[in-house]
Order: sequence, then C-alpha cells, then structure tokens
Amino acid sequence: MNNLSWLLYLADVTGSVSTVLSIAATVSGAACIVLFIWSAVLAGSSPTIWSWDDKETKIAAHKAATANCKKYGFVTLRVAIPAALVASLIPSQNTVYAIAASQTSEQVLKSQTAQKAVQALNHWLDKQISDSK
Repeated sequence: MNNLSWLLYLADVTGSVSTVLSIAATVSGAACIVLFIWSAVLAGSSPTIWSWDDKETKIAAHKAATANCKKYGFVTLRVAIPAALVASLIPSQNTVYAIAASQTSEQVLKSQTAQKAVQALNHWLDKQISDSK
C-alpha cells in the first residue's frame, strides 16, 4: 500500500476513533464527577452504627469507601482528560481527504510529464503575449 491508500484508510477510521474517544471521555468524566461528589458526601457524613455493629470496623469501612471513591475519581479523571484531548486533535474525514488530495497533487506536479506540460503552457503563453503586441 502506498501513502495515498493509507490516507484513504485513515480518513475512514478517524470518525470511528474520534467517536469512541469522545464517548470514553464523556463516560469517564461523568463517572469522575459522580465519584467526587459521592466521596464528598461520604466524607461529610458518618456511618450509621447500630448497637450490634462493631464501631471501629464500621468507621474503617466508611473511610475505605471514601478513599476508594477519591481514588477511582482520579483514575477516571486520568482517562477523561487524555481521551478528550486526543479526540479533539484527531482530524476530520474531510481534512484527511484534503491532505491526500494535496499530497497527490504535489506528486503529480513534480512528475516529469507535468513539468513538460508547464513548460509547454509557459511557451504558448509567451507566444500569445508576444503575438498580441
């Protein structure tokens, strides 16, 4: 496969990759917000301790749940930010097609046949200009 083939393939794939990353960023961002709110709610409250409960165990479990919410909140934040950044930096399908067209045009213009055509056109234009004077 040549560069043009790879660019055409990339143009087809960019939409899917961008969509997947956008969904991952949205879901992990929402989970991050929920986890941080839940950890704040847990941190601001104390566990309900019944007379038959072991007080230290219940408090330790409450603190562990709060810590886990914060920990997983930061994990989801570490997923949300890079996914959103990469999704926003992926070029659109039309941009990749424009890049492919530009690259192909450059290769065509650098070809020997195109150079001859440009020289012939310049010669013809020069002749037309000199004949009109």
